[in-house]
Amino acid sequence: MVGLFIAEKNAGGAGSGRTSAGMPAVGMLFVFLCLPAGLDAMSRVPTVYNSHPAVSHAAGQVVVRGQGRSAWEPVERGTLLLSGDVVRTGSKGRARISFMSGSMELYEGTEIHIPTTGKHERRKDIREVVVTEGRVLLDIDLKGGEGSFQYRTGNAWGQARTSLFTVSYLREGTAINIYTGEAQVSCHDGYGERISSLVMGSSVRIEEKRATGRIMRFDPRKAVEDYGKNISPMLDAGSGLPVQAMDLAVRREMDRSLDGDTQVDDENPGRQRGRS
Repeated sequence: MVGLFIAEKNAGGAGSGRTSAGMPAVGMLFVFLCLPAGLDAMSRVPTVYNSHPAVSHAAGQVVVRGQGRSAWEPVERGTLLLSGDVVRTGSKGRARISFMSGSMELYEGTEIHIPTTGKHERRKDIREVVVTEGRVLLDIDLKGGEGSFQYRTGNAWGQARTSLFTVSYLREGTAINIYTGEAQVSCHDGYGERISSLVMGSSVRIEEKRATGRIMRFDPRKAVEDYGKNISPMLDAGSGLPVQAMDLAVRREMDRSLDGDTQVDDENPGRQRGRS
């Protein structure tokens, strides 16, 4: 609750412009406004606190559409996000969204939806995202909290607690790549729900038509090092898989150094076999 004190020398006088229709002309008016702490009602711009989900970086074309609205609004650094919002980046746009549980970076040509329970409202955190198109880098840290972060695409869904990973939903289907920590991914394979746990250096692509996934291995170390320098992992624009995942030699070297007991099958790179 905020107290607002207004003093008018010439209440209702010509040219004052301070007296609203239906409000008695008085010398002093004390009004109480009930607003969330630090925020203007339904404003996307923070005034005092920055504890709500907000855009921490925006470059190129980035827009947001509120729940129940048809018009897109431009996004800039500091724009607050509400439940029910849809955020979209253009062909040369990038955006990073920060929240209590972590952050997410939207690559070019990406659209995400922040689910809602039916009310267009502010929340102090984001715990779920729907990737409707494009590629998203998620940096989630719920080590000291409860629950998990949920993600969904058109043909897969999953969760994570402490992980750096990418979720892509492109024409080829869904691709999940784990750079640190681990995450869970689920899909329907024609017989029921299939659940897989992915660890660091694991990548899976779930094709749209067949809804099947093949786990591959890649070396996440360079991408993690670059991320510490504010450089996002490189992803193939068509498949959403790490660019390094296409390099068999890199995966073979990674298996030797990280696992010590498995290697890549040269005839089937997506399958591993034990060393003799």
